[in-house]
Amino acid sequence: MQNEFLRILLDSLTLLQDSNGTGKYIGAGVSLVAGLGAAIGQGYIGGKAVEALARNPEVEALIFRQYIVGAAVCESVAIYGLIVALLLMFGV
Repeated sequence: MQNEFLRILLDSLTLLQDSNGTGKYIGAGVSLVAGLGAAIGQGYIGGKAVEALARNPEVEALIFRQYIVGAAVCESVAIYGLIVALLLMFGV
């Protein structure tokens, strides 16, 4: 099992070092998977915030503040993934 994983990893690394540059686009696409994780995280946080507001509407300001912090953390992951993708495509 471990040898199979290492073989796939080495094949992927060889693909990223090819001469016509398609590997950098594959790497950029894979790094954008961070956006998918961020979208799932923000949806989860938003749903839980609405549930909390439905249960206890008096603490709306506290829940909103915590929601904004959580959404910012999720969004930062997506922004980092975008930066890595752009660096792979156009940068180093």
